[in-house]
Amino acid sequence: MPLGGGMREEMRIQFEDVAQNDLVTKCILRADEEHLPKGGKEHGIPHATRVAEMTREILDAVGSSLREMELGAIAGYLHDIGYMVGEDSHGEYGGAVVLRLLEKMDAAPDEIARIVTAVENYEGEGASPVSDITAALILADAADLRPERVRKTDIGAFNKGDKANYYATEAHLEVDTRDIKLTVKTEQNRCSVMDYFEFVMDRMLLCRQAAQKLGLEFSLIINGRKMF
Repeated sequence: MPLGGGMREEMRIQFEDVAQNDLVTKCILRADEEHLPKGGKEHGIPHATRVAEMTREILDAVGSSLREMELGAIAGYLHDIGYMVGEDSHGEYGGAVVLRLLEKMDAAPDEIARIVTAVENYEGEGASPVSDITAALILADAADLRPERVRKTDIGAFNKGDKANYYATEAHLEVDTRDIKLTVKTEQNRCSVMDYFEFVMDRMLLCRQAAQKLGLEFSLIINGRKMF
């Protein structure tokens, strides 16, 4: 209960509180819209939802608490919100936006800090699995490989991220108490195993670090060939 005038009770925020918040939804949609003129990949509600679900599943598999899983799902849902400010340093921008949003929702400061830490550290030059939530988010985000996320129509203009999504006919993540495996299938007449590995190599090296943070062994399988 509030202890005095003007003081508000901190809330154990739930994923549904965030996903159903109008301002959060508008921010995610705006972040995605910022990519449209540049032909950037989809970073909207579908991607946010998939990453949230996978982050929760990964934390569940390694025996995290229910509360840790909930915070992981929230971080997964909010992880790309910084794109509404700009692509470069979007993790840092995202951390600032998430901080304000969750403060506005009266979330507990220590839980805000854990979510912001994950959002700020999951991607980019300084990306690092500094916490279990961050590690799970890194793995979940990297695993959402879908051709429909690609918006560019000129293949010659694709960056590595575009190619990783465009050529993935199927991708799924499997995790248990010891191992986490990302399996990707491509049409070999369009993209060889080694070409695809080149597109995702830097991201997969970060995934291996993230898996180690969680006490897991990371494997990447492309068209049945184990690359890690």
